[in-house]
Amino acid sequence: MSYNLDMPTDLGVLTSMITPAVLISACAGLILSTSVRLGRVVDRVRSLSEKFEELTQKSPADVVLFEATLALRSIHAKMDFLWTLGKHHAPMPLRDRIPSRRAWLERFR
Repeated sequence: MSYNLDMPTDLGVLTSMITPAVLISACAGLILSTSVRLGRVVDRVRSLSEKFEELTQKSPADVVLFEATLALRSIHAKMDFLWTLGKHHAPMPLRDRIPSRRAWLERFR
């Protein structure tokens, strides 16, 4: 079976019509997604700027307390991540000894 390459087939015409529309739609989706993410970043920066302005009006003791709270939250978030990672990769006998991170924290209180 031989094809005549000079004359486009119905499938070739259809493909050449649909391909640009699909590519344009995909580009539009990527642009919209990027725009939404950029908008969220801008909103977050504005929110943090407002909180920073409020923080500059407070006393130094309040600023130290705020920084300590942020540091503690960061440490807890890292520990939660490491705990989850450890529970996934730790040997079974070790996993069975300590049932949860909260139980582990109670040992030190």
